Amino acid sequence: MVNLYNIQFAHGRLRRVTVFLTSLLVIAISLSGQFVTQTAYAAPELIGNVAASISAGADYNCEIRSDGTLACWGNGDDDQAASPVGAFTQVSAGAIHTCAIKNDGTIACWGDDSEGQSTPPTGSFKRISNGFLHTCGIKSNDTLACWGNDDDHQLDAPGGTFKQV
Repeated sequence: MVNLYNIQFAHGRLRRVTVFLTSLLVIAISLSGQFVTQTAYAAPELIGNVAASISAGADYNCEIRSDGTLACWGNGDDDQAASPVGAFTQVSAGAIHTCAIKNDGTIACWGDDSEGQSTPPTGSFKRISNGFLHTCGIKSNDTLACWGNDDDHQLDAPGGTFKQV
């Protein structure tokens, strides 16, 4: 049995332990005869285009290109890596959902919506940030709005105005 409390978090040692534990998991799944399939999206080619910004999710990534289009790649089991059509100013990749601000300031979210994390409020937004099963955004009036799972009171946004979330 591996005692995780005695792991020294030195870079090399942690990597070896992670590889070891991952190998044990793969062996256990292989021996049980149960295999997990994932929907994977390939990384996009950037021919003649440059990534303006990028956001890394749990096991997928999204980028906004210099022309405002969006591209996502990686695990897409919950369609969180399915890139919508349109022009965007910001993207935030979460665990199993993604949200992006459209050019008109409204928010589009996709992927898992089991806790309402992919159902944004109406209105215009300047910034967004996805959590595991929730999202927060700065509205055009600089106030904060949050939606999705509230098990730990993460939707109880403080009053006041904000510049970054």
